[in-house]
Amino acid sequence: MKPIFSRITVFCFALPAFFSAFAQETPPPFPKLWFDGNAELSSYTLSVNRYGEDRLGSAVAIFVTEPFSISKRVKSDPGKNPKSDEIGVLKLNLVKDFPTGIYDYNAMTSVFIGAETSAANNKWKIGNPLKISFSAQEWCGHVYQQFLPQTDSVQSQTHSYFDGEADESLKMPLPKNGVFSDSLFHWARGLAAPYMTAGQKLTLPLLPSAFDIRMGHFKPVFSDASFEVSGPNQFETISDASGKRWQTEKRTVVSSDGRRSEFWVENVSPQKIIKWSFKGGKGIAESGLMLKSTRLEYWKLNGSKGIEQLKELGMIPRNPLSP
Repeated sequence: MKPIFSRITVFCFALPAFFSAFAQETPPPFPKLWFDGNAELSSYTLSVNRYGEDRLGSAVAIFVTEPFSISKRVKSDPGKNPKSDEIGVLKLNLVKDFPTGIYDYNAMTSVFIGAETSAANNKWKIGNPLKISFSAQEWCGHVYQQFLPQTDSVQSQTHSYFDGEADESLKMPLPKNGVFSDSLFHWARGLAAPYMTAGQKLTLPLLPSAFDIRMGHFKPVFSDASFEVSGPNQFETISDASGKRWQTEKRTVVSSDGRRSEFWVENVSPQKIIKWSFKGGKGIAESGLMLKSTRLEYWKLNGSKGIEQLKELGMIPRNPLSP
């Protein structure tokens, strides 16, 4: 299931037209690093406040390029779809595991960001999200939500074990310059719109993350948020969970309800996310701190010996008796 596509020659993005009045017209070219046939895997120590307590867990962020079917909104397998229906994306799978007493939460968000323009349809631009999906499983049940952005609207689908949330499909307007919180991990690395320069500030509509929406049981609604990038040479040295020191730049987003999202990214390419913090507003307080990072073809490591590669991420195999 090799997810790297070879036909892209350019992890970032042409700028969507509706951002042109606010940010750079032309984003920096995609670094060749993202097309070396590997995925970037980064492990994090995780803290999530759930049911009034801080829970310590782990997270893994997987960034990888792959071909994407525009009509089906899924990864495109070789030869199954016409080239006119394919577009290259940079996908993030963000996996979070944390305990709540006797049972764990297992959550994952997938974000598909355009990494090239569509040859057949110019409405699909580099830097635009093409799909966002989220699921969470725990011993009480599971939930799922996905967002499918269109030109001026967003299709949302929800499935949940909670009474009153069982199955829902709705279509909501996509405001001009609208941003999805789930794409902020790409944005913080300069890989998704809005593309911003050092010291720049913007005010744009923002949709809360699917994790916050589902955990908080509220309706998805865009609201204004301020975006800010730290100024030139305003670096902060921080230590990751393994003790390695990084020189970082800061990216901050504050929504009108007081939700504050902060990212500390290394100040050189590929601008890995070393630390993040979400707090305030309607969402759940959460933070992550990098443990280890590596690049490899993880999809080839599904044999029993592949477990040994967890050491590269500073992680240990799951106990055989674990659920």
